[in-house]
Amino acid sequence: MSSRFRGEDLAVVTGGTKGIGRAVVEQLVSEGVPTVAIYKSDEDRANECRSALGDVEPETRVYQVDVSDYSEAVAGFKTIVEEVGRPSILVNNAGIMRNHFLRRLDPEQWDEVIQTNLSGTFHCTRAASRHMLRKSRGSIVNVSSVAAQRGYVAQANYAASKSGVIGFTRAAARELGNDSLRVNAISPGYTDTPLYRNSLSSRTKIAGDEQEDFRDDIPLDRIADPAEIANAIIFLASDEASYVNGTVLRVDGGLLA
Repeated sequence: MSSRFRGEDLAVVTGGTKGIGRAVVEQLVSEGVPTVAIYKSDEDRANECRSALGDVEPETRVYQVDVSDYSEAVAGFKTIVEEVGRPSILVNNAGIMRNHFLRRLDPEQWDEVIQTNLSGTFHCTRAASRHMLRKSRGSIVNVSSVAAQRGYVAQANYAASKSGVIGFTRAAARELGNDSLRVNAISPGYTDTPLYRNSLSSRTKIAGDEQEDFRDDIPLDRIADPAEIANAIIFLASDEASYVNGTVLRVDGGLLA
């Protein structure tokens, strides 16, 4: 067990079988932290995650939970507590995009993104924090986005959801801090994940232009590897950040500098 974590720690990572979430799970497992990865529907990636990480850390579990559904989220955490234990670390990483111009954005596309990205963060935080209180300690890291601070065409729903995550994080940090639970957020820039690649493709189709190269906006002249975002999440989740609460840590290569 890494000195950054404690022997009794148990982590839950939503959206944990791909992209940033998978990188977080891999790093937690490498540090000896028993970890539960939550996914919604991609069975192939879930099975690959079970196989790859189960060989490294037998306590690694993969559960199918739709975090946008409050009842399902509560039931999922109840199962985790019964079968694995009470979590002390939660990474709210599950997120989706449904890109479209605002004037053509369907209410269903708005609701789906808000329910997963923002309401899902609330659902899991509410469910997990109740169990963290039994331990009298806990760390919650919510994944926001630079889209919360810089508007992007065809992403009104996504930007709204990620802005909401920041506001939620700050309010939760004040409320739960009295019970020794820390709540922080990470704000990644462009990161090489399936979500990023799908977003590029959909925005290109919507705008009818050639694929954008966002590297021109980034002082470091490249997009991030998921492991680089995971490094910051691991720091906030760990005891190294024991006095960090209510912070939004931007990891964007200087994009918003």
